[in-house]
Amino acid sequence: MSIEITRTKPPVRVSSVILQCEGSLDRSSYQSLLEIVLAEIKMGAKEIIIDLSSLERISLAGMVGLYLARALLEGKDPLVAPLMEGNAIDAVDGWEVIHRMCEATEQGIIFNHVRLLSRNPTIRQCLEAAGMNRIMPIMQTLDEAEGISIA
Repeated sequence: MSIEITRTKPPVRVSSVILQCEGSLDRSSYQSLLEIVLAEIKMGAKEIIIDLSSLERISLAGMVGLYLARALLEGKDPLVAPLMEGNAIDAVDGWEVIHRMCEATEQGIIFNHVRLLSRNPTIRQCLEAAGMNRIMPIMQTLDEAEGISIA
């Protein structure tokens, strides 16, 4: 199954973007999300809200995509350097990403520049079971997601 991603700009924050995902976020679609995140970063996005409310399914590969989106926006992890240089996602070591994602969830350092929005309880439970709530906020409403300070 594929994913459809719709981009909107919130009226208040100039350097923000909302990416609404519909369908499945999995190994066949997470690259599309990363391509859009990279394009938004190049256009000056400093914070991204990824709306997963219309998502039907998320796999481990989809969560890896969310972690990589976080790493791209943070811009400090050498793991994403190949992506920042324009190389294909294949240039990134998938097992290393999973290892780093596990380390990040253990450390529990939340990065507020990427926020997840999910009204779907099944998707939210999957994200929380994987520890994604320990590295990026997961909100139920857009008002909540927009209200977080990134300072």
